[in-house]
Amino acid sequence: MDLQESVYKSLCNTIDNLTHQLEHLPPKLAKASELMAQTLLSDHKILVCGNAMTLPLCGMLSSFLMNRHDHERPSLPAINLCGDNHLISAIARDTHYNDVFSKQIRALGQQGDLLIALSIDGNCASIIQAVQAAHDQEMSIIAIYGGEDGNIGSLLASSDIELKTGSKSAARVLEGQLVILNTLTALIDQQIFGFAI
Repeated sequence: MDLQESVYKSLCNTIDNLTHQLEHLPPKLAKASELMAQTLLSDHKILVCGNAMTLPLCGMLSSFLMNRHDHERPSLPAINLCGDNHLISAIARDTHYNDVFSKQIRALGQQGDLLIALSIDGNCASIIQAVQAAHDQEMSIIAIYGGEDGNIGSLLASSDIELKTGSKSAARVLEGQLVILNTLTALIDQQIFGFAI
């Protein structure tokens, strides 16, 4: 297979995965955006966490909310729980890496806040503990992950929202998560500020 064929195959895989999302996710994306908008309009905040390859997406989402997406508008309260390397290192050293998000959620999360948890496969121990800590704080959760059998799904309450990207490939999961986060932010801007998509 030459390089052009490889490019074509890679792009087709991306399109196939996004087509799968288009067929399955619109109702859940609409519901998730409503939950996010309701959280923000109720003077609560959004906390975001993720591991490894999802770290940049956590930073991207929090900056979209705190700064802007496509339009200039007031800042929205969001905290990237992955953003403080010193704190994460201290928690990992003093207790266990699995506690790096749950400890922050117990300190910062309040009833009515929302946790957005990103994972490649839905089985990461630190994300699972984050979900449990969010429930302890009476927070809602939006879990965004790939794969088929993520353990996060079994922990979610009926009021939580599960957005699965429909792929086991880490690359396809990340592409799907990027599209999901862009869509959610655009929908929030539409609902809160009236911007057209």
